[in-house]
Parts: sequence; structure tokens; C-alpha cells
Amino acid sequence: TAHAASVTAMTPRGEVAQVRQLTLRFNEAVVPFGDLRLPDPATLSCEGAAPRGSGRWANDRVWLYDFDAALPPGTRCRLTLKPDWKPLNGTLTGTTAFEFSTGGPAVIATQPWTGSTIEEDQHFLLRLSGAATPASVAANAWCEVEGIGERLPLKIVEGATRDAVLKARRLQKQADSALLTTCQRPLPPDTRVRLVWGRGIAALANPKVATSVEQRFEFRVRTPFQAEFSC
Repeated sequence: TAHAASVTAMTPRGEVAQVRQLTLRFNEAVVPFGDLRLPDPATLSCEGAAPRGSGRWANDRVWLYDFDAALPPGTRCRLTLKPDWKPLNGTLTGTTAFEFSTGGPAVIATQPWTGSTIEEDQHFLLRLSGAATPASVAANAWCEVEGIGERLPLKIVEGATRDAVLKARRLQKQADSALLTTCQRPLPPDTRVRLVWGRGIAALANPKVATSVEQRFEFRVRTPFQAEFSC
């Protein structure tokens, strides 16, 4: 048993926003060196539709599972070693099942970028890791304005305005994960503004899974327009 094979690492574990590959690492060689076209040692099961992908041996002690596309928010999966799979020495010990989740929809990019100077009626284009439910965004995302004690709800912009922005940014193919928003009322000039993507924003694919980490993006409203002339 002292020389039995075991899994020393499985990544990802816990909650990870974007997942494209799983890695299963063993403490010793578990398949013959040079013969990597062997059966997968584990099976993957996920809530909802099974994500497409395939497994492969990287070497005699590392097995990889590559997804055809990044997993969307709201995905929960469990990787389990097959009961009938045996390593080279025939003995396997330790943990044989591992779980991970992609969590709720995370903001992966903003336009304008954080730190930018913005207008009083600024629109924000948020690129998400996947689609979110509009109701959860309305309830858990907001604007914080310097000098104003209350939160300003984040308003989702739809229709022709959104279509025009997506077309200008060439994001029609990523429309499901692009959100056009604005603060509920005009912002005072020359103030700091923080857009907050809060906890509790649910994934459209699986509303039971929501964000557990708050994201904050800082901006500054432009100074008032001034014009001077002299004779």
C-alpha cells in the first residue's frame, strides 16, 4: 500500500469562472510509458447537458480532458475514477471523486475600460463569461457615486441601441454574453463612479448557481464643459 498509486492533484477544484481543461495528476506512472492511447481512467458527469470534450494521456502519470468550448456559468461537474480502472501496479488509494463549478456569470471585460473617463449618461458594455438572468442583474448590480449615499440600480439597455453597439463592436456572435447597461440616472460631473457586479447574479443556464464574489470597476465622470473667450 505504501507504493499504491493515488491522485496528487486534480484541477480545477472548487469554483472557477472559465474552464477549458481538466488535469488529473498521479503520484507515479499509472500507464505504460510511450503507450498513451489507453482508455480514460475517469468519467465526467455535469448538471444539465453534458459538455462535449475528450480525454487523453499527456504522459504516463498525467491525464487531461479537453472541452470543445469553455464551460458556461452555472455548470457543476463531478469527475470520478472508474471502479474497474486499475493503474500499472493494480492498486489505487485516496480520493477518487472530485467536484468543481463555474459559478455565476463573471464580468471578463468592460467597455469603457476600468479607470476611464466617462460621460454623465455613460453606457457600459459588459462582456460576461456567460448569460445572466436579467432579474438577478437588476437586483444585484448597481452604480456607486462619490458623494451619494444610495446605490443607483444598473439598468439593462435593450432594443435598437444595444443592437447598434454590438454591431459596431462586432459582437453579434457573442450577443448572449454581452450586456449593455447604464446607471439609472445621469451622473454628476467630476465624480468617481464605481460599477458593482455583486453577489447573487444567477446564470441563465442554471439559475440555482449565482455569483459569490463581488466585482468592482472604477471610473471618473468628465469635468463640466467650460468655454472662455476674451476681447
